[in-house]
Amino acid sequence: ADRQSFLVDVANLHEVVECHHVAGDDDYLLKVYVSGTRGLEFFVSDCLKALQGIERTHTTVVLSTAFERPLSPGKR
Repeated sequence: ADRQSFLVDVANLHEVVECHHVAGDDDYLLKVYVSGTRGLEFFVSDCLKALQGIERTHTTVVLSTAFERPLSPGKR
């Protein structure tokens, strides 16, 4: 699958709220919202891995958020 097809497919997964193209060992970082570990398992196994071109995944779970800082105008 080419990059554009992947991006269209990922954009159609309602659990995905952010998609970032990254440098390093991985190609993309997805931020997803799911309901618990069963929801995560379903998303990774049945939704994400079903997409053409997905060779492997790496999952990190956020336990809590210390803070989130909105960007100031003009700081982007």
